[in-house]
Amino acid sequence: MAKSKENVDIKITSAIVVDGEVVKAGSEITVSDALARNLLHRGKAEVLTEDNAKGKPKGKAKADAEGDDKKA
Repeated sequence: MAKSKENVDIKITSAIVVDGEVVKAGSEITVSDALARNLLHRGKAEVLTEDNAKGKPKGKAKADAEGDDKKA
């Protein structure tokens, strides 16, 4: 099986050390696919999505859902 060289955006759920730097819970970082899988497996991170990102616009999902109803 070929190793993936992709990077993954994750949200840290428990303080960890990455490349000698402390990363606090709630931080959003980009790591290698292999490290992301390791952290996800150990419950130290979750995949970063629009729903759990810090900078997400408030109420956007609700507004989008309401807009979809008006189009139909």
